[in-house]
Order: sequence, then C-alpha cells, then structure tokens
Amino acid sequence: MDHFIIWGQFLIAAILVVIAGYKLTRYGDVFSEKFKLGHVFIGSVLIGWCTSLPELVLSIGTVAYIQPPSPSISIGNVLGSNLFNIFIIVFLDIIYWKGPILRKAEPNVKLSVWFSLGMAVLLGLALFFSMQRRNFLSSYRIRCNTYLYSIYDSHYNIVLCRQKIKSI
Repeated sequence: MDHFIIWGQFLIAAILVVIAGYKLTRYGDVFSEKFKLGHVFIGSVLIGWCTSLPELVLSIGTVAYIQPPSPSISIGNVLGSNLFNIFIIVFLDIIYWKGPILRKAEPNVKLSVWFSLGMAVLLGLALFFSMQRRNFLSSYRIRCNTYLYSIYDSHYNIVLCRQKIKSI
C-alpha cells in the first residue's frame, strides 16, 4: 500500500510541474513582449533558471540532507535532464514541418547551443578525470572552467538584454 501512496504523490508532483511549466512559458512570452527583452533572453535565462530550480533543490537535498549523501543521484539528475532536453530538441525537429528547427532559430540561440555544448564537454572531462583519479588538479581546473563558462554565458545574456533595452 505504501508503494501506491508514494507513486500517487510522485504523479501529483509531476502534474504540478507540468502545469507550472505551461504557465511559466505563457508568462515568459508575455514578459518578453511587454518589456521587449527578446525570446532568447527569456528562454535561456529566466525560464531556463526557473525550470532548473527543481533540479537544484533535488541536487542539494541529495547531498546535504540525505544520510548518507548520494551525489550520484545529483549528477544523474542533472545529466539526465540535459540529455532529455536534447531529446526534446530532436523531437521538435522531427515534428516541426517547416524544416530543421535550428535553422529557424535566432543567431543568439545558436551561440547558446555552442556554449551549452562546450560546458557539457568540460563537465564530461571533469567527470572522466575525477573517476580516473589521475590528476585532481586537472579535474579541479576543468570544473573551474565550467563555472567560468556558465558565468560568461549569463553575462552574454545580460549584455544582450541591455542591448535590446537600449534599442527601444
């Protein structure tokens, strides 16, 4: 009986996430139009950060509040989410009847794609070197570069937002 309760709670939480995601995209679109910030900025920064908050809470919870800590769940959560997000782009490319979806995207989206791929490669290298336990300093440097890359990507989006505001 406990399994049914746990699955029920899980399904209710999943339904709430779907409803919140729908509302978030609607409000993000209105926000983008009203303040003329651009869809790229809203999608990559505001909606991207908001949809990553559940992953952040889960990741912190599995490391800080669960005894014994389970960093494997945190890593699997983040990497699995990124993999699923890439699958969404592939799926959208299949069902989008006007041609390849990335060809229709704004140039700023393509730059975000390259930054995301770069960060994924750096994270993969960091995980590889930390699993091999060959050189801790190399793994540490790659993790620092990943953080710097994400800060640069956020800075790029903020600069893009400021340019949009100045052009108004």
